[in-house]
Amino acid sequence: FLLALFHRLIARPGNGDLTLHFYGEIDECLSSFASCEVLIGKRIFLHGVVARVAAIRAVAEASVLVNIGNETPDQLPSKLIEYTAAGKAILNIAALDDDSSTEFLQGYPRHVTLIGTQRAPNDLDINIVESLLARVDEPVEAGVIERCIAPYQLDTISRAYLDLIESAIQTRGEQR
Repeated sequence: FLLALFHRLIARPGNGDLTLHFYGEIDECLSSFASCEVLIGKRIFLHGVVARVAAIRAVAEASVLVNIGNETPDQLPSKLIEYTAAGKAILNIAALDDDSSTEFLQGYPRHVTLIGTQRAPNDLDINIVESLLARVDEPVEAGVIERCIAPYQLDTISRAYLDLIESAIQTRGEQR
């Protein structure tokens, strides 16, 4: 889906400098790149697994970050928290209508969500994606970023665990 969408984008006037970079384990999906072999190394770059510092650098240098959602509504990809914290534009390709990434991004202004498995890229209004590309330099207010990522910060998660333990101890004491 993403590759077909990318083909549509680069075929349109004004999108001639777009590139697409893939980081992480790609061995299982190498066959997906067969249809765009001519673009590999020119417009599409397959970096594979890289050191954490290289991944952080790639996020910092990117104009738009792409999240491909999970096929379960119960898991929020941790990279999405990092993408939001970076204040970058996010193209979210959700597999499901109730994908957790879609819900998470509702409060984040610089994103576009596409439900990737429900329609072909040729059926999409490409202007939606291009409107995101046109706004890549717009800053996201720090307060907005903080509100989005606050539930996932270490101190928030630690407090939730401590509250859970204290509640269990209190409940156990009441049962005696």
